[in-house]
Amino acid sequence: MKLFSILMLAATASAFLPPLPPSTPTFRPSTSLGMSSLLMDENAVADRIKDGLLIRYMPEDIHRVLASWNRMVENQPFEDKEAQRFATSYIEGLEAKPWHDVSKFPWLQKLEENAGVVQQELKEALAMGEMLEKTGNNVWVGALTSEGAAYGPDWKTLVLQDRAWDETNARIFPKTVQLLREIGAPTVEVFFAKQKGKTGIQPHSDGCNFVLTAHLGVDVPEGECWIKVGGQKEEWRNGKALAFDTHYFHETGNASDKDRYVLLMRFWHPGVTPKEREALQYVFDALDGPQAQTDMDFEYLNGLAEAQLASRRVEEVEEDG
Repeated sequence: MKLFSILMLAATASAFLPPLPPSTPTFRPSTSLGMSSLLMDENAVADRIKDGLLIRYMPEDIHRVLASWNRMVENQPFEDKEAQRFATSYIEGLEAKPWHDVSKFPWLQKLEENAGVVQQELKEALAMGEMLEKTGNNVWVGALTSEGAAYGPDWKTLVLQDRAWDETNARIFPKTVQLLREIGAPTVEVFFAKQKGKTGIQPHSDGCNFVLTAHLGVDVPEGECWIKVGGQKEEWRNGKALAFDTHYFHETGNASDKDRYVLLMRFWHPGVTPKEREALQYVFDALDGPQAQTDMDFEYLNGLAEAQLASRRVEEVEEDG
């Protein structure tokens, strides 16, 4: 049995940034344990995470998340070869299409309207030269994991958000971070992605269908840079956004001699309900490790107990009155 993480989110998301590229977070038990212990530990983790979900939510509110978790635990990824789709982290019933209409996302339209803010801050940051790497956190790191083989050595990132905002890098790009907050961008990850000239990313799937991806063209050699998703090709434009679904196989190319920069944002698929988002976020956090989950569960149950006690005290006061 092999446990696949439940995202992008993505480690997508528990700890996949850094290093990049973004992919689903993965549970990796200690290799020092025997095989029987590995299976027992994996089962224990799977059961604990499922129990943690069920103490927080009604099953009918998160039945798709539970089904997704069971699918991963049982190593049953979703695959549609004809449509070029593959996902280890898969929620049933979500609208699936390679490209999404940017006009359907008001926050992306607002980002386009204020693209100059992002472009100017990146220009100023790049002008810092070596000081940018000394000042920032993990500046222009590459795909260091086996999951990132398709990205190659020439795709680099500078992370602003991986679930939580990177305070160090946010100080270098304060206006960009403020803008994303003000427009209500429902992001789980935000980072600048640099693609060296005369290079590209090989076809691959990010393996998750409940988080979508958007790119804002920040510094693009127009007419020479493209991205293909599910066999459908588009080109980046400066100041313009693209929105797409990376559980479709996708690839990119930069035919110019210059670096291409985009602001990459991962955000919840609009078909994911608020309760499901909360549940998925719990899974991401729990995948950070047993202690992280223990702390979350203790805090949650302690909060329930305190709320119940407070309620009883109110009832007693009312009865005495």
